[in-house]
Amino acid sequence: IYTHNKTWDYGSGIYASNSTLTNCTGSSDDGYGIYATNSILTNCTGSNGGFGYGIYATNSVLTNCTGSSDDSGIYAYNKSIIQACDGTEGGISIDDTCYPNTQDLLEQLNKGTITIET
Repeated sequence: IYTHNKTWDYGSGIYASNSTLTNCTGSSDDGYGIYATNSILTNCTGSNGGFGYGIYATNSVLTNCTGSSDDSGIYAYNKSIIQACDGTEGGISIDDTCYPNTQDLLEQLNKGTITIET
C-alpha cells in the first residue's frame, strides 16, 4: 500500500505502474495529476490546473477516486474499471473496453458527465 501526495508544474503529480495506491493525492499544472498503468487506485484524488487530465488510467481499477481538470477529470482506457468515482469537474471519458461499458451503468455508479469513446 502506497500513500503519497505530490505536486508538479509539468508532468505527473503521481506516476503509478503496477502499483496499489490508497488515499493518495496528485496534482499538476499541465499533464496528469495521477498517471496510472496496470494499477489499483482507491480513494485517490488527481487534479490538473491546465491542459491534461486529473486522473489518466490504463488497464487499472479506480474505486472512489476523484479527478478534476479543465480537459478531462478522469480519462480511462484499455480495460480499466471505474466505480464510485467523481469526475464532476471535467467529466469522465472512457473507451469501449472499460467496465462498466454502458452509459446507464456508468451514470449509476459514478458522478459527472460521462463520454464513451469508440
